[in-house]
Amino acid sequence: MLGTSRVEDASVMAQKILDSFREPVSVGEHQLHLSTSIGIAMYPDDGEDLETLTKKSDAAMYYSKGHGGNQFKFYRDGDARDNAGFPSARRSTPRLGQKGSGE
Repeated sequence: MLGTSRVEDASVMAQKILDSFREPVSVGEHQLHLSTSIGIAMYPDDGEDLETLTKKSDAAMYYSKGHGGNQFKFYRDGDARDNAGFPSARRSTPRLGQKGSGE
């Protein structure tokens, strides 16, 4: 978890992590090409306690992984939120760009 509430800072950090996986890793005679999927939940917008933030970042990570991987997604991204498996009241929150979404 990052100690920031700024989306831009989290994006920069996530991209640096993704970039660190670009080069193959040598293990003995083998070259391994690794990828990663990152999910980000922001305090306090996405939750105010560790359990909630962990669940939401996990949901965003699985959304990222399910859509090709090797990328990062924020929980607030509409599709990650809609597929999070939380109670239907949470999933009815307006998507980004829709009236009432706060964005």
